[in-house]
Amino acid sequence: MQARTRIRQFRTLAGLTQEELSEKTGIPLGTLRRWEQEVSEIRNAQRLVPIADILGCTVDDLLGRTERPLSSETTLIPCYGRIAAGEPIEMLEVIEMVEGVGGICKKHPYAYFLVVSGDSMNNEVPNGHYALIDPTAAVHNGDIAAVTVNGCDAALKRWYKTSNSVVLSPDSTNPAYKDIVIDETSLDAPSLHVLGKYIMSISPYRG
Repeated sequence: MQARTRIRQFRTLAGLTQEELSEKTGIPLGTLRRWEQEVSEIRNAQRLVPIADILGCTVDDLLGRTERPLSSETTLIPCYGRIAAGEPIEMLEVIEMVEGVGGICKKHPYAYFLVVSGDSMNNEVPNGHYALIDPTAAVHNGDIAAVTVNGCDAALKRWYKTSNSVVLSPDSTNPAYKDIVIDETSLDAPSLHVLGKYIMSISPYRG
């Protein structure tokens, strides 16, 4: 007898909706729903790899092949401040401890949270959500990164590096937001520092 899948259980434990998991993994929402309801067979286990990466578990965990118990254990992660998803703003110190879930935090032991302010990244990170930032993860073109400008301003944007410039791009439903282009060859170019790679976001309204 085939083991029952545990995608829904691990997704719920991570505090993600089906829609959020679909967006983060690129797996169609309808497919994800059929897998969770077990009305559609998972023919290629490799398709579960991005889900396992996001949820901090293994493919075998998701397929019910292991007996690893689901745990509601949480880890307290520091929230160091507020970061803009709009025009860069001064990063305000909002010291608190936020509950991060299970395996995700174990995979990113040096990560911390920043509170997102603004809507320039709302296709990925809603205003007011906590963004998990890993300062040790490599940032590649197209990744979302937390950056500081001139040492005190902070923003969350998609990062693109060319031979002589850095482009910080919005990812928003609001067309008013435009790319910020920093010409590194200019003597007047602001100082830019990558705080870390964006991993995921969680809602402040989890209950």
